[in-house]
Amino acid sequence: MPPTKYYNTDNNRFTMTREDILSSPEYWITEIQIEVCSCADSFMKEHNMNRMQLADYLGVTKGDVTQILAGDYNYSLYQLVNTAILLGYVPKIDFTPLAEDIVVIHNAQQTHSG
Repeated sequence: MPPTKYYNTDNNRFTMTREDILSSPEYWITEIQIEVCSCADSFMKEHNMNRMQLADYLGVTKGDVTQILAGDYNYSLYQLVNTAILLGYVPKIDFTPLAEDIVVIHNAQQTHSG
């Protein structure tokens, strides 16, 4: 295994701090993908649609819908906003200082675990 910033050669494991994770673009992209997946799933249930019908409604392929529902897609910002609007949602992006967000998430987790 090649050394990386997060690979601990002492115990042959990857180690990331909470700050490392929250500083990772992949973490935030995954959060957005999960939210879009949830919106799409809710929309399908509310409108009694299958994947093909949702694909037709969104103007995408059934494969695209499968990727959306699996959280395995990488939309452009335009596609993300357009899909959200078609699903009946308004995407709101809130830019919070990273240090502030780390503290808020850390405090929330301590409240739930204690």
